[in-house]
Amino acid sequence: MAMASTIQESRILDALARARNVGLVEEQVNVCGCTVVLRNLRPDEYEAILAESSEKKDAGFIGAFQMGHVCRAICEINGVDLRDLEYIETTQPDPKTGKDRKVTLERHEWLRSNVLNSWSREALSVLYRKFVDVLDKAERTSVDGVVFTVPDESNEDKFHRLLGELKALEEELPDDLVVHVLETHGYMHKREDAKVGAAKLDAVAKETGYEPKVEEQVSVEEPQREADPPPVADVPAIPVQGVNPMDLIRRKPGQQPRTRADQIAELEAAVTNLVPEQVHRPSTLDADVVLEKPTPKLDPEGAASILDRPPVAGINPRYRPHNR
Repeated sequence: MAMASTIQESRILDALARARNVGLVEEQVNVCGCTVVLRNLRPDEYEAILAESSEKKDAGFIGAFQMGHVCRAICEINGVDLRDLEYIETTQPDPKTGKDRKVTLERHEWLRSNVLNSWSREALSVLYRKFVDVLDKAERTSVDGVVFTVPDESNEDKFHRLLGELKALEEELPDDLVVHVLETHGYMHKREDAKVGAAKLDAVAKETGYEPKVEEQVSVEEPQREADPPPVADVPAIPVQGVNPMDLIRRKPGQQPRTRADQIAELEAAVTNLVPEQVHRPSTLDADVVLEKPTPKLDPEGAASILDRPPVAGINPRYRPHNR
């Protein structure tokens, strides 16, 4: 079994000196005449910020969140180097006795209490926005020179993402500014492309004297449909009074008995009334209306002279009585 090797710390500290503070970058900014140098934070500092601002709510959380980042990110202010300082000794009044006492505060806590609490909210917002720039710079610096086997974002994905961000920003900027920025980088806006193209064509036509032929637009007419036939007027229905022929035969109470010829005449008259003499039959071709001839009526008097003859009386001339 191999024995574990041991080495003294002093022999490796010099070799690992360059391995300290890897990924930390700095950025200088001037806010209202005050020069401040900011750096990105270490992992334990992010955890401390979340712990001390988690109890705040709404606007208080935003202010405490930004202040926690800014006070820890300041490593130099107005030429005073604070990079290697972790604690600062100061005096504070003792709440019990009221006398001053020496207190040791962490660097970010001392900056918060003695410097940044006197700044305006707008100035602190500017420092926080600059701190975001420092984070972006630190990320680009850390990735520089590193080749990933599996890329985090392909060129196509990055192109789509940047175009989406550009489209979102375009709605918030004036059209003239958008066109100017695109032309600066060699691009042309779609809305301006048609105008510029038309202007170039006009310039070329004036220089060469060439007039482009304008194609006549052929209007395609819809085929004419056949004329619809004129609407047919509604023909009023011819009311036909229903008559029961048997009612004409039956004798009503108190009525004198009728002859057989009268009954036949009333039946024929009832049947004739059931069939209209004139029936209007409309036609879509506006043809003449054809009228059917009514059924000829029988002469009641002639029928009565035939049917109402008295029976022939007398002895049959061929009758021969038998001799008994």
